Amino acid sequence: MAQMADKAGIHFTSIRLPHVYGAKSLLFYQIRQGKIFFPGKGNNLFGHLHVSDAARALIKAGVSDKKGIYVVADNLSCTWNDLFEIIQSLYPKLRVFHIPKWLALMATGAIEWMLKFRKTPNRFSTGAVVSWNLRLPVESNTLTKVLDLEPEYPTISDGIPEVLDDCIAFTWRPSNLEN
Repeated sequence: MAQMADKAGIHFTSIRLPHVYGAKSLLFYQIRQGKIFFPGKGNNLFGHLHVSDAARALIKAGVSDKKGIYVVADNLSCTWNDLFEIIQSLYPKLRVFHIPKWLALMATGAIEWMLKFRKTPNRFSTGAVVSWNLRLPVESNTLTKVLDLEPEYPTISDGIPEVLDDCIAFTWRPSNLEN
C-alpha cells in the first residue's frame, strides 16, 4: 500500500494497534459477567492500549506529515496474567479460567466447522486462540516517539480503573463510623 500511495502521490501512514481495551470490548463484556475463559497460560508479553489513546493515535496519524508503518502501544507491555491481576485487585468478583491452548484450538476448530456456512463472523476462532497466545511486546513510549503524543493512560494500571468505572456498577455502602 505504501508503494501504491507513493506512485499515486498520496500520503500514507499505517498505525498498527496492539490489544485495544475499553468498556465496550469483548474482554470487558466477559469481565462484567464475572468470568473470563482465557485460551492458554496467559504468561506471554503483549502490548496494550486504552481505546481513547488508540483513537487519539489514529487521529494524530491522519493529520500528521509522518509517512510509514508504525506499531504503537502504551508505555509498558505486560502479560495477560498481569492484566487480569490488576482487574481482580479492583474487581475481586472476577474469575479467570485458563483453558489449555490445545483444548481451545480443538473447541474453536469444531465451532468453525459447525458454523462455516453462516454469514455472520465467529468470535470464537482458532485465529483468536493463536492471537491470544502470541508474544507481542511493543517498545516503550511508542506514542511519544512515533506521533509526539503523550498517552492519557500510560499503562494498564492507569487505564483499567477508568474502564472499570465505565462498565461496572458499584454500590457504595455507608460506613458504620459515619453518624
